[in-house]
Amino acid sequence: MSKRKQKKDPTTQMNAWGAIRDIGIAAINKGQALEFFFALFFIIVIIKMPKADVSKLVFQLFDIVILGNFLGYVFGLCVVMISIGGFRAQRRIHTREIDRLSKERTKWQEQVMNIESGLGSSKLQERS
Repeated sequence: MSKRKQKKDPTTQMNAWGAIRDIGIAAINKGQALEFFFALFFIIVIIKMPKADVSKLVFQLFDIVILGNFLGYVFGLCVVMISIGGFRAQRRIHTREIDRLSKERTKWQEQVMNIESGLGSSKLQERS
């Protein structure tokens, strides 16, 4: 048996412009169009720059990234410490609320048991 030859769909061939178009459409659908166009503009500017200026720009970006990494670690540490404090406070609040509800439940259960035991004894007295 011979296999059928499948026709190739010309719309499925990918190239750079098709990829950029698809990424642009996805960015617009997700509400990230501004970031996409900013990045595209930045890439075009870098492509059009002379090589000497590109190397200076790359070194400046690395300096910013290194400083940003340091600041990022400091910021991250602050966020972790604040989060730990918040978690502890929420745990205390939650524990207090659980204790309060537990006492409330116990009080209501005791009231119900007293009512049931009172009814139960009166029913026994009626039967005898």
